[in-house]
This record gives sequence, C-alpha cells and structure tokens, in this order.
Amino acid sequence: MDKNKNNGTGIMFGAIILMVVIFAIILVVFFVNGAKNGSRIGQVYSNSLQENAANEDTNEIDANNTNNVEYVSLNNGLDQGNSVDMPINADNAKKFDKSYIGKYTWKDGDNSISFELSEENGETKYRLLYYPNEVAHASEELWGDWSTSLNIVLVDNENEDAIATYSFNDITYNENKSISISIQVRDVINKQLEMYKIPDGKYTFKKAD
Repeated sequence: MDKNKNNGTGIMFGAIILMVVIFAIILVVFFVNGAKNGSRIGQVYSNSLQENAANEDTNEIDANNTNNVEYVSLNNGLDQGNSVDMPINADNAKKFDKSYIGKYTWKDGDNSISFELSEENGETKYRLLYYPNEVAHASEELWGDWSTSLNIVLVDNENEDAIATYSFNDITYNENKSISISIQVRDVINKQLEMYKIPDGKYTFKKAD
C-alpha cells in the first residue's frame, strides 16, 4: 500500500518537473526570438535614417551644384569682351566682315546719327555721333573698339564725357550694306544732360555711297 503511494507521488513530481522544463524552454525560445526581431527592427530603422540622411545630403549638393552652374554661366557670358551672341531676333543677320568698313547715317525728321566703322592697326574701331533737332554739334558721342558680337552688353566708349552708357542689341549686317542696331540706355551718367542722350530704339544706318 505504501509502495503504491510512493510510486504515484513520484510520477506526479516527475510530471510537474517535466512541465516546468517545457515551460522554461518555451520562455527561452520566446525571448531569444523577441531579441532577434527587436534587433532586426532596430537595424531597419537605423538603415532608414541613414538612407534619408543620404538623400537629404544629395538634394543639398544638387541644389548647390545648380546654383554654381548658373553663376558660372552668367559670368562666362559677361566676361567675353562684355558681349554675348544671342541672335534671337536677327535670324537674317550676317557676321561682320571688312566690307562693312565705312560711313553710315540715320535720319528721322530733325534728328540724325552719324555712324562710322574704320580699321586701325588691324583692329575695328567705331564712332557714333547723335545730332538732335539739327544741332551743329553732336549732343552725344561714342567711340572705341567695335565688337563683332550681334549683342553688345556694354558698348566700349572711350569718351569720358558721355551722357550715358549703352548696349547694342540685335545688330544686323544687311545684304544692302546697311546696319541695323537696337540701342538701349544702360545707365545715365550726366543727369543734367539726360534729355540729350540717344533715345532707345531700333536704328537702321545706311552706308554712304
């Protein structure tokens, strides 16, 4: 009787120990998997942050590079003898050649402009005189080196007493040996004589016979 009781008690304790061992194994497996998953999630999150940071750096670099390109392009355009070739509105324009050396005139009512191209020591020079209201002496005089660009951003002028600075745009060398120039005032130097500056406009100078 006592022997059977002891056997039953031993079996019960064995079952309990087995259950405890199984439960412990389940807990160990659960925590190990949890740690691995947590590590993976942390790694994914870290990778995501690194990728976003890299994208932001790339965007910033691209923006800086774009600004630099625009700045360099602008400077390149202005550094080439203060002239830029932009024959947008001068599709029929010819490039300058020596046959255009000579004297030209423009006249509209009482206003006239004398324009001359000459060659000195292998260089092309120009002279432009503006006569408003048929005055005897020109109110504005420009002279200096002539640029063969079709658009002169800032006209070279050796006259220190000029009323203003000018730009010459859409310069067209016509087949009939006339020259068309869009003249525009850039900056007025002498405010007191501003009314005598060359007015903005398109001028066609005819070559003298």
